[in-house]
Amino acid sequence: MVAWEVAIGRLKSSRNHSSEKFGISMWAFSMLQRYAEGRMPARFINELVLEQRRLAINPFLVSRMQGLYFFKSEHDAIAALNRWGLPHKKKYISAIDFSASALTELDSEWITNNLRRKAEKDDWMDSYWRGEIAGENTLTEVLAMGSGFVLNKELRIESYKKIYGMWPDASILLAAACCGFSQCNLNEIALVKPELLTVGNAVEGRFFIYMTEFDNNQHAIMDAIEDCKRNNECPPYRAPDNAEHFFAVPDLRHLAFRFEHPGTLTAFESVHDASYQK
Repeated sequence: MVAWEVAIGRLKSSRNHSSEKFGISMWAFSMLQRYAEGRMPARFINELVLEQRRLAINPFLVSRMQGLYFFKSEHDAIAALNRWGLPHKKKYISAIDFSASALTELDSEWITNNLRRKAEKDDWMDSYWRGEIAGENTLTEVLAMGSGFVLNKELRIESYKKIYGMWPDASILLAAACCGFSQCNLNEIALVKPELLTVGNAVEGRFFIYMTEFDNNQHAIMDAIEDCKRNNECPPYRAPDNAEHFFAVPDLRHLAFRFEHPGTLTAFESVHDASYQK
């Protein structure tokens, strides 16, 4: 669902601040989803242990579970993709006009050399959160809370086309969100938020669409759509097949996951409880 957000032109952390109680980062969600679907409880738990270490060392550092992930320059982003064997992702690089409420700079090599390669010990986690350098090939990642505008227009257009192709009935909502964001600065209009929940003995991951700002600003959004049309900036949209519906929301149920593993549930609950008690 990153494409949905990029199509709108927005990158926003799922939470406005570290004490907010809903939403995790899309990056964290996608990682944990891969670990769950691949039946990799150790990797899943290690991400949660890493969050436990952050809370113990300095809870005001931006969380990997909540923040956005950036690199400081295009050069660093390209270097990261080359190092991780993902050169085909270079076309998705974009500068972001970002307004941050919190930033934390860390050396991503700790993650590459230990978390991804299954280090036997986890004492490196403290070094990571203290901002220490892992070695000669340091690669700084920036964890950020806040919101920003995607400057790569071609990427925004391609993302819109992707979502339109997947959910054409949701294109009215998406077009309205694009105009509401660009014309009215509605930073949370139709915001997609992933979240982790405890359901019985399992951890479940689900996507939600935040509609409060849309519902509370309908007249302003209609005016924004008209402004976009006059400026020839309104994205294409089509009415839902069901004539009784003004618009539809994308069906995100296929993106959900469920991971039933005792160690995972225990680790998640300890992080979840600690996050909201500080």
